[in-house]
Amino acid sequence: YVINEDHPTEMAYIGAMGVQMTDLAYNRADGKLYGITNTGEVYEIDVMTAQVQFLDQVEAETNTLACDDQGNFYCIIRGMPTGSSYAPGSICRFTLENIAQPEVLFSRWSINGVNGEVQALDWDPNTGRLFWAYFYHWFSHGGSYEHMYNDIYSFDLETGDYLYYSITKDITFETWYERHLSCLILPEKGVNPQWPAETDTVSGVQLDSTALTLVKGE
Repeated sequence: YVINEDHPTEMAYIGAMGVQMTDLAYNRADGKLYGITNTGEVYEIDVMTAQVQFLDQVEAETNTLACDDQGNFYCIIRGMPTGSSYAPGSICRFTLENIAQPEVLFSRWSINGVNGEVQALDWDPNTGRLFWAYFYHWFSHGGSYEHMYNDIYSFDLETGDYLYYSITKDITFETWYERHLSCLILPEKGVNPQWPAETDTVSGVQLDSTALTLVKGE
């Protein structure tokens, strides 16, 4: 879908990818869109057709993806399979050339344990910081108590320092499941990106059981 940024409820359908992505990242270096699955598979996405191309798989448990203006990708490790050298809570960086084995920048155990559910990652083009949003809930005392978290962190990629923004306190229990944060988009201030201009005008569409015909306009 393409969402109207002035009217977010207005969406234009592009197509079905056929793959369930858990996070998306726009690469300003090559102008392409990329996605990652719950198993760490990274795909290139054609924004005009929704067709996807498998690139590689991150050899660690992650389902988040972000990209800076130099074409560097980022992810947060959420699990530690047997034999893996990637600790949970690690923030990693990779390029299209080394997707399988990303470089660990730093680890933050404070985010370990709450990064296993719905989450999203994005790079802020205005500050150069990495932002991470997540929704997480768990039960304690044999299921008697339910704990819910819906918060945002931002990270300094040079020092590893982070800031914490809690939005949990602004959400009531009655609206929790309706308002959980599941995606994150940080636009560049003062920039209004445009879709490519149309090349041909379609004056009509003809459909039958076996074919689709587009009739070129004048």
